[in-house]
Amino acid sequence: MRKMMKRITALIATIIFSTVLATAGYAAEPADLQLLANVNAVRQEHGLPVLEIDERLDADAVIRAKEVAALYSHTRPDGTEWYTVDLEKAYGENISNRIDYANIVDTWSNDEIHYGNIMNARFTHVGVAHVGDRWVMLFGY
Repeated sequence: MRKMMKRITALIATIIFSTVLATAGYAAEPADLQLLANVNAVRQEHGLPVLEIDERLDADAVIRAKEVAALYSHTRPDGTEWYTVDLEKAYGENISNRIDYANIVDTWSNDEIHYGNIMNARFTHVGVAHVGDRWVMLFGY
């Protein structure tokens, strides 16, 4: 029951934050917001604050999602590493090729690096995007 309440709280926080962004003229995809809510639920279960969407990281995530759709890799199609999408803001990247966003966090939780990004207490902001079944979450401060 306690775990469910934390998930509900994370979802509510994500919805409120997305409403604020939409009011400011910015709107994320509902599926992207649900993935963020799932990540935030895991963080809250471990006493970490929720991640908030950063417009610049979100724009970077869109770029990376398009790239990951073309080449499923942390290496960009031009041969550079993922973080070169934004040297000032992007400090962690999780990618997935799952169709169902509900299972993405479970997959990331079973990988040390991806889980480390989710649980990194220094990260406060994210960008989230997907193209088809290619998902990207960029982490930053």
